[in-house]
Amino acid sequence: MNKFRKRPVGDYIQKADWHELYALTQNWKLELLFYIDEHKFFRRLIDTDLGEPIHNENLDAVRELKMDLLETDRRGQDLLRKTNKHLEQLALMVEEPKRKDSRIFRIEHEHLEDEIARFENNFRILRKDVFALAEYMMERQEMLQLDLKSNQPIIA
Repeated sequence: MNKFRKRPVGDYIQKADWHELYALTQNWKLELLFYIDEHKFFRRLIDTDLGEPIHNENLDAVRELKMDLLETDRRGQDLLRKTNKHLEQLALMVEEPKRKDSRIFRIEHEHLEDEIARFENNFRILRKDVFALAEYMMERQEMLQLDLKSNQPIIA
């Protein structure tokens, strides 16, 4: 589950200075923004290319994918808000490195990283599902078009 971590294994978070943690968190924010943009692309793909399943074929799969996308979008937006708040708190830690709550903050940092790693893993699975359904629907559409062409009468 945590194979997508961006930091070295071990006690990196406990020993890293605040500037390093800030840079790491900035990277998380950029990745979340990319996932959110990619999510918008998936929504457009499903709404346009997969919006009307052929003869109601795969209607349930499209509906389920849309629900998964809505949940993923909500989760991504929530993580982005948490990451932005975390960056604000990190900026304070950079200014006041000897704060009493630094140990608790580092634990919160680990938890946020774990949440983002789970989100990334789930998003990769969702991406795979979106592309698999899109590929199937495009192949099915091509087969139907070929079938229609082969059934047309030949005009001489």
